[in-house]
Amino acid sequence: MVVLICVGIGGCQPVVRHYDIPSHRVHVNRAIGHPSAGPDYPAYKRLVWGFYWPDMPEWKRETTTDTWTRVRLVRGDMVLTVTQLSGNSGTVGTNVNRWRRQLGLPPVKTAKMVSKTYGNSQYDTLVLSAGDSHMMVAQQSVQSEQWFIKLTGSDLTAMAAVWPSFLAELQLGVEQ
Repeated sequence: MVVLICVGIGGCQPVVRHYDIPSHRVHVNRAIGHPSAGPDYPAYKRLVWGFYWPDMPEWKRETTTDTWTRVRLVRGDMVLTVTQLSGNSGTVGTNVNRWRRQLGLPPVKTAKMVSKTYGNSQYDTLVLSAGDSHMMVAQQSVQSEQWFIKLTGSDLTAMAAVWPSFLAELQLGVEQ
């Protein structure tokens, strides 16, 4: 009887199967630290809060306490954030002066951002520096939402290597 119970219990376990998954050569974009496999790349992107962002395994994702920062990624002293605001998010001047204050720079009376295309997306961009502190900002309007992408750090060369690739692969305002 004991043997039948042991066989009955052991026989209910799922069969373990092993599969050989074919490997293919994955090219890594060293600037942002993710695999880039050509047309199949979107499979490597993550959908978070209505937008796709590149999977960046060399970056650590940190949680935030505010309700508007959708993702915060950190690698070394570089911090990359994607923020979403609904409705009026302030004028160009107020936003630029807020970013300038964050770097300890004085406000300016007139401010403008430069329109640039990364991938298939158009952004209003700005680069600020104060000593060894640097900030790259991109803004994009999607329907009634304002999206702000900000990268800060001390190594402007490393930041410049990350920035275009990240913005080219970022997809904002994606329907879930």
